[in-house]
This record gives sequence, C-alpha cells and structure tokens, in this order.
Amino acid sequence: MEVFALRIEYHPIAATLCVVLFLLVGCATEQSKPALLAKIAVEDEAWTARLAAVERLTDQAFLAKIAVEDEAWTVRRAAVERLTDQALLAKIAEEDKAWTVRRAAMVKLAYQAVKLSDQEAAAPVTEEDLPKTETPELSPWNWRNWPK
Repeated sequence: MEVFALRIEYHPIAATLCVVLFLLVGCATEQSKPALLAKIAVEDEAWTARLAAVERLTDQAFLAKIAVEDEAWTVRRAAVERLTDQALLAKIAEEDKAWTVRRAAMVKLAYQAVKLSDQEAAAPVTEEDLPKTETPELSPWNWRNWPK
C-alpha cells in the first residue's frame, strides 16, 4: 500500500520576492503604493509576488488586464475576485482556459446579481408602485369570480 504525502518545496527566490514585496509595499509612501503594486502585479516574474500585489490592487483597469492576460491561473482568479465589470466577468466566465477562473467569474456574477436584487427588494413600495387592477370580491358563494 502506497502512502501519498504532500511534498512542499522551499523556493528561496519566491520567498525572497515575497519578502521584498512586503518591504516595498510596507515602506512605500501612500502616493507611490498603487503605482508600485500595479508594476509588480503586471511585470514581476514570480507568480507569488504578482498574486500578493493583485490582492492589494484596487485599480479596475489593471485588474482587468491581469484577469485576462496573466499566465498563472491563481493570479487571474485573484484578479477576477476583485473585478466589478459585469461584461468582462461574463466574458471570462465563458472563455478562460482554467475552470477555477471561470468558476470565480460565475460566482462573482451571481453575487453581484443577488446584491442588486437585494437592493431593489429593500426599496420601499408605495401605492403608485402597485398595479391598478380591480379584484373581484372572493367568497365561497361567488365561486365563478375566483381566479383560475
């Protein structure tokens, strides 16, 4: 009987890049943080550094670019989870090559649809919103007027 074990390898380059990213993001000024995050998210060679940058990025244009163009599915999925553009999410849900990215886009679309319907349901209903129809009086004795 074989025993399967999870093998975790230590990658010193990826670990170093993560530490550098943490230091850069933590030490950067407030004005330079978005530009630095965008540069790391788009240009860095290590997918772990790009992933860490995408999780902190708020610029929708960069997130859209990353969600479509990045080669690592983990980075694309993280970008999809932060996107708000429904048309782009629908395109990604149909066309992305990784099923996890497509699923993340579908979940995000469904969440946004539920959120919108909850906002509409929370709106107060007035008399003007109700349809103007006459309802016949319903009783056991005038059963011919009952709705069919």
